[in-house]
Amino acid sequence: MAISRSSSTTSSATSAGTTSSTDNTSSTTTSLITVDETMIAVSIEGAGPSASDSMQMVIGGDATAVGDNTVAVGSVAADVSASELIDTASGTATFSAVGESVGSQTSYATAYSFAAVSGGQTTVTMNYTSTQLYETEIKSTWSQQSTTQVFAMDIDNPGSTADDTLDLSAEPAADPEGWSQDDAEAPEFEFELSPEADDSFDINGNVAYFNVEAEATGEHTFLSLDALALTVEGQLSTVSLVVVAEAG
Repeated sequence: MAISRSSSTTSSATSAGTTSSTDNTSSTTTSLITVDETMIAVSIEGAGPSASDSMQMVIGGDATAVGDNTVAVGSVAADVSASELIDTASGTATFSAVGESVGSQTSYATAYSFAAVSGGQTTVTMNYTSTQLYETEIKSTWSQQSTTQVFAMDIDNPGSTADDTLDLSAEPAADPEGWSQDDAEAPEFEFELSPEADDSFDINGNVAYFNVEAEATGEHTFLSLDALALTVEGQLSTVSLVVVAEAG
């Protein structure tokens, strides 16, 4: 089953004024273009009992911004767990890009995220993309954000006996001494461009950074990360991440 929704709004306004006197004549013209588009898609996939002894997840994406001032951010959280009764996989990938240019220079931003799981009986995936463009005669700002969330589950032994039931009363494992989950939180990256507040997201320079939290738990595990962050002064910011996690 797939559910999708998309919405977009485009508005433009142009104003012109002219003043004159016996000594000189002057005229001013300003134009404003704003575009805001959002797309959401949800997919649910089901299959029979899995013949695989492990669950694997591949999750990641990329973000690229072009302009005088640019920001590219990538964040991935992935968790794959395997036990005698149930295997689960969950992950979130968020990539954001903002490009800003002054004068006649063109700005551009693109962001993409993805996730795929193999070895699961049921997989739920949600994709969200938001694009914003704000442009005047002296400045243009382009931003895009993409988020993918996925959850998958595989019950290894549906015919288990009472002796194989899960113990839900067990206390959760304590965090290592001196470490807390708050220390690993991904940086907040929210932006909103609007004609009334074109400085609501102010960037200076070219920045690219990423945050990754990944864990694989089980008798046999595999975890890998491919990461790239690159900036070119006055031109470009880009970031790319791919995480592969497997447990069985």
